[in-house]
Amino acid sequence: MEIIRQWAVSICFAAVVCAVVMMIVPPGSTEKVFRITVSAFFICCAVLPIISNFSDINLELNQSFEQNEDLAIDITQKMDEQIIREIEEQLSKSAQEIFNMYNCDANAEFSVIANEDRQVKVNQIKVYIPSDEVDKAQMIANEFLDTYGCSPEIIAKE
Repeated sequence: MEIIRQWAVSICFAAVVCAVVMMIVPPGSTEKVFRITVSAFFICCAVLPIISNFSDINLELNQSFEQNEDLAIDITQKMDEQIIREIEEQLSKSAQEIFNMYNCDANAEFSVIANEDRQVKVNQIKVYIPSDEVDKAQMIANEFLDTYGCSPEIIAKE
């Protein structure tokens, strides 16, 4: 019975507050906005005590927050890994264009890292060049330095 009395008092208080607000609001276009806002407020004041007293919903926010945080970290790590793989693939394609420029049958491996600020940086480049085209190695190394800001490690392959 006490719950019903508290609910009735809160509805009366909300009605008084709504009436005072509606008297203060000037007529015009803002009146419509305030009327809708006050109506929504009054409905919430009338319905929420009933819902909160009769619901058996158990919200475990702390556990849910920790699970969501772990999930967000996992997703971020997977996204970072995927971005790094994609960047390495794109770098390999652009390196192939450099090799084509020098008519060289070489290939490159890129090692890309991301720092704490999620900035991506080329860490290491390995260029595998056929032994009969080693004379082009210095030109290719210079092009890589200009393009990627990192000197490649040139490895002659058979």
